Amino acid sequence: MSLRSLLAVWIEQRDREREKDDLVEQTR
Repeated sequence: MSLRSLLAVWIEQRDREREKDDLVEQTR
């Protein structure tokens, strides 16, 4: 697995976590 694809996966997961945080903020 190349470093670039690994970085892309990591960024994607990080963005997904941020979306989850945004949803939590909205429901509060």
